[in-house]
Amino acid sequence: MPVRLGVLRAAALPAAVAASVLLMLAAGAAAQSPPVPAGAPPQPKPVTGFVPTFEIMRTVRSAGFEPLAPPLREGTTYVLRATDYRGVLMRVVVDARTGAIRDVTRIVPAASGSLGVVLPPYGPPRYEEPDAEPPYGAPVGYEARPPANAQPAPSPPPSPPAAQAKSPAPIPLND
Repeated sequence: MPVRLGVLRAAALPAAVAASVLLMLAAGAAAQSPPVPAGAPPQPKPVTGFVPTFEIMRTVRSAGFEPLAPPLREGTTYVLRATDYRGVLMRVVVDARTGAIRDVTRIVPAASGSLGVVLPPYGPPRYEEPDAEPPYGAPVGYEARPPANAQPAPSPPPSPPAAQAKSPAPIPLND
């Protein structure tokens, strides 16, 4: 008895569709997460769209740096400290979305002291006595200070008013 394939295929299609819909509905219910207990703290949501930190470490190592600490995410970038092949301390900035290195800056240590960075005092050094000379000698072009009872230098005579009001005439432009 010959069997027609067209009739068999026509009957199998609705059965296959019904079976797949039944499996999808059953699998969807099993894939749901269990309810959270009432006293449990909420779980942090994973950050979507960012490269994981182990990939950032791998990228930095492949660029020739040795990371000193795990990367810290600051907005859409990761920042970490690393050393280059010479052992120089560097700050590496990596894009959190693409994993590409955006900036590498050398970290220069600050001057050490009990107060941190100590800046030199502003202006010339102060001397104990008002008439004392600098201990290292007088600077070039330095003149001794006038005595305290000296009279101030006379001021220059004022200029005539006609010279103040007169200004040079403009030069005409030739076209």
